[in-house]
Amino acid sequence: MTAFSKHKETMTRYLEAVTSGELARVLGLFARDAVVHSPTQAEPKKPQEFYPALLEKTKGTAFRAKSFFHGEPPGTAAVLFDYCKPDAPPFDCVDIFAFDAQGKIREVWIIFDTKKLAQS
Repeated sequence: MTAFSKHKETMTRYLEAVTSGELARVLGLFARDAVVHSPTQAEPKKPQEFYPALLEKTKGTAFRAKSFFHGEPPGTAAVLFDYCKPDAPPFDCVDIFAFDAQGKIREVWIIFDTKKLAQS
């Protein structure tokens, strides 16, 4: 299995865990010193500080992978996915990941644009 295959598997498990709202599954994918960069936060946060509120806010939301991207430098990758809220049109999101040598998520950058939602 290639490094990218492992990263793709981790990103898939990440989207599944966030969709299911299982905090322990989400946190288990991260390295101990990991950080999350989000447009909703002024500063990066530790996963343990970021995900409880996110999972509460996104109950009933599905995150469906559309495309995976191999990053440069090695150990980075991204996933384009649909953010499917109940009773709202889906919108595109991209999460960019940096992985440690063991394949755990070291950093994630969450990127989204809700402009389409404001127009609907």
